[in-house]
Amino acid sequence: YGARVRELEASLVPARQEYRAAVAAAGNEYSERSRAAADQIRRIEETLSEVRENFDNATLAAKRRAETISVIESAAAPSGPASPNVPRNLLAGLVLGLIGGTGLAFLFDRGDTRLRTSDDIAEAAVATVLGQIPPGGPRGIGRGKARPVLFDAASPQREAFRRLRTNLLALEGDEPLRTLLVASAEPHEGKTTTVVNLATAVAQSGRAVLVLDCDLRVPRVHQAFGIPNTVGVGDVLSGRHTLGEGIVQTGVPGVSVLPAGTAGANPTELLGSPRMSVLLEHVARNFDLVLIDSPAFLAVADSGALAPQVDGVLVVVRRGGVRAAAVRELRRQLTIIKAPVLGVVITGADLDASPYEQYESMVRHGG
Repeated sequence: YGARVRELEASLVPARQEYRAAVAAAGNEYSERSRAAADQIRRIEETLSEVRENFDNATLAAKRRAETISVIESAAAPSGPASPNVPRNLLAGLVLGLIGGTGLAFLFDRGDTRLRTSDDIAEAAVATVLGQIPPGGPRGIGRGKARPVLFDAASPQREAFRRLRTNLLALEGDEPLRTLLVASAEPHEGKTTTVVNLATAVAQSGRAVLVLDCDLRVPRVHQAFGIPNTVGVGDVLSGRHTLGEGIVQTGVPGVSVLPAGTAGANPTELLGSPRMSVLLEHVARNFDLVLIDSPAFLAVADSGALAPQVDGVLVVVRRGGVRAAAVRELRRQLTIIKAPVLGVVITGADLDASPYEQYESMVRHGG
């Protein structure tokens, strides 16, 4: 087709020359010669157009043949499902689970600032650890919102309180400890249970102990000893009753209790009043040791009103239950009011086997 197109295009040149010559010879008029030349040109152009069209069609057909899809290999039915790929998915899940779990553990560890070791607690409280009390079961110390309990005499908890008593009384100098406030940064750290069991341990050493329940908002000392809470600290401070009418002898030899009683509208003002100072001076002359239970220090201002009036403050911290910032804030506030901090008692302590349990096991086996 290409050669034919070139041939026809070449033949147009003399045909057009002949047409111009015929027109010129006739004096620019349309003659028989010019008509014949024009017909020749028209036939050549029609033929050229037809050849070009055929050439284009042939080119398009060749292109289409070149793009035709050929079957190289016949398809075969698969022997198993393409998806899901169980081994691959299990491996991917395991890897992603390990990565995700490690990341979450790292985030939780960085975000969890609760105190979990004795060294961390001592550092946050800026005080010596005087006692570590193991947890005592679902209702025992260090179990969150548990009711205060008196532990059995043969329990490892009671032995831990005897050790606390020894360490505490060893701090006495020329002037004995007469009034001791037991405080905690937040609620549910085992403060009340520490008070009643420490009172029992000190009384067993032959000392007369009085427990003052100065938690006028949520009193619980009477629950531990099983005594009524009718007349107590609030009634004595308000002048409704005398001290003698409020003090109750408990079933534990050597331990007396002045319950919280009726708080009134302003517990903080009552506990920080001159009457409270007079009350403390009076009971300190009549008992060997006065142990004072109080509200959580950071919850209300009641304990802050009491702390400067006593001979010593014992800070109770539940392992794993309170954040470092709370204990540091407690210590900061105690320092501001110049409270005499004696040391720390750790409740819910993680003790694999206490010395008492080891000794008891040796006795049972004749060691």
